[in-house]
Amino acid sequence: MQLQKSQIELVLESNPISSGLNKKLREINLDIKIPVNELEHADYSNAKCEISHPTSIENT
Repeated sequence: MQLQKSQIELVLESNPISSGLNKKLREINLDIKIPVNELEHADYSNAKCEISHPTSIENT
């Protein structure tokens, strides 16, 4: 997706008013943003759980 995004951004430099490319870029940005937000939420949930339920791990 990052490669597609870069390619579209490059083409948009020469044709910034292309509605089709701008729409595709918005879709790709959304496709990238959703998984990033999901990962951030999962990290937050994991940290919250670790704080609420601490475990002791002993090195053997």
